[in-house]
Amino acid sequence: MKIVDGKRTVEIPDDDPVIDRIRALLYIQPIGNPIQDLWERASGPLREVLVVIAKNRDIAQIELEQVLGVTGIGLRGRNAALARVAKAVGTEYPIKKTGGRREHRRFSLMAGVGSEIIKLAGLD
Repeated sequence: MKIVDGKRTVEIPDDDPVIDRIRALLYIQPIGNPIQDLWERASGPLREVLVVIAKNRDIAQIELEQVLGVTGIGLRGRNAALARVAKAVGTEYPIKKTGGRREHRRFSLMAGVGSEIIKLAGLD
């Protein structure tokens, strides 16, 4: 195994018992803030969805579409993209939906997420 650290290169034989521990360390995921990770990976339009929901705490779908300036299809695309980003960073999707039909559907954030989004957006 070859380890490069800046200008230093260290070569360790593959049969060395230390190799297993080094490989284990390489695959440990750092423990971080999942909402912050989601925020950092999300693009502007995706962040906008989170901010609008966080500001309103609970918002009807039609009102959310109007505030964002998108159609129902555009909102669905942003929600799907946020779900993919959440999955990629290994966090639970933070948006909760209630109601079946578009006219009755409401969006909110999981407990504690709204205030964190407001802080990340610099709106506190």
